[in-house]
Amino acid sequence: MKARTCLSLIVLLFISGCSATQFFYNRADWFIERAVKDYVDLTPPQTSQLETTVEQWLAWHRLEELPNYVDLLERMQVALGKDFSEEHYDALTRDFETAWYRARDRAIADAAPLLAELSDTQVAGLLQRLTEKHKEYFDKHVAITDRKRIKQRNERVVDQLERWLGSATPAQKRVVADWAGRAPDSYPIWFRLREHRQQAFAELLAARQKPAFSQRLQQLLADDTPYLEDWEQRQLQQNRDLTKAMLLTIENSLTQQQRDHLLAELRKIAEDIRKLLEQS
Repeated sequence: MKARTCLSLIVLLFISGCSATQFFYNRADWFIERAVKDYVDLTPPQTSQLETTVEQWLAWHRLEELPNYVDLLERMQVALGKDFSEEHYDALTRDFETAWYRARDRAIADAAPLLAELSDTQVAGLLQRLTEKHKEYFDKHVAITDRKRIKQRNERVVDQLERWLGSATPAQKRVVADWAGRAPDSYPIWFRLREHRQQAFAELLAARQKPAFSQRLQQLLADDTPYLEDWEQRQLQQNRDLTKAMLLTIENSLTQQQRDHLLAELRKIAEDIRKLLEQS
């Protein structure tokens, strides 16, 4: 689950700006409920509780968070119309992450009562499914050669550039290729973090009916520090710094046609969100 110049922010917006933003957002309840049921088999009363929880979360998100996305997109457009700087990058990244954390924390708080009511059998099934997903993550991202990892990383970013800019120049592709070869491999770190978190989550679920379960769940998912060694934190920071430098270099190399394409994409997203707000 990862990846955060303006280009990284756009990629990470969960309403990723395709022309079907309204279609998918208005059906988000179905997608969320289906994703939950992929991890745990719910009883009919629990399914009803999940539907109510998702409905309430989406109502909150539409009212409280979508206006923030419009503001963020408008500020991105203004920044792109000037000399986009490291300060713009840092401010937009910080604001996006803050919005993401608000949505995540609200979702955790809303989901905690349902988690607390799971039976032992359901918890066992949930943990088994998490183990399976964990193995899939290892097979896909960790148990591969450096050459394949670098190739995948390079292709992923070039695909995003062409999605948002319309095309990528040879020079921009070289910048991406250089970054893909130099940036440290963070997947083993994230894999180990997932292992620690899954163990802590299992222990937390064993005490799910005790007081402060929701607060402990929030803390578990909010803070990586207890599970990361100092060298791992330094390596992750190095990766973030190299990614930031790469994206700023690309932003500074945008042709007018690429910039116009990107601004048009941002305007489309903002307009879709405004229409969603009109529906509320």
